[in-house]
Amino acid sequence: MYWCAATTPDGDGQLIQEKWKILPFHIQNIHENGSSQLYPECGHGELEGDSRNRLWLEPGTKHILVLGAYIELKEKLLYKCSVGKQALAML
Repeated sequence: MYWCAATTPDGDGQLIQEKWKILPFHIQNIHENGSSQLYPECGHGELEGDSRNRLWLEPGTKHILVLGAYIELKEKLLYKCSVGKQALAML
């Protein structure tokens, strides 16, 4: 959550929210979110080497479903994230 706010220096709440929503895709080795116009893909570019070959969570597993529910729950709090301070207390 902190990364989403810290990498959005203008404090655009909608962009922070879209960065948060791509997280479950990213950890499944899916780096695009076609439903987002503000943040349609991860900002890291093409993964190479160890980054590309790491273990990823499998789509549709219990872990992904739980994470998705958690992300939806916390999504509304993102508008309150400070771009200059950590937001770990919100997690």
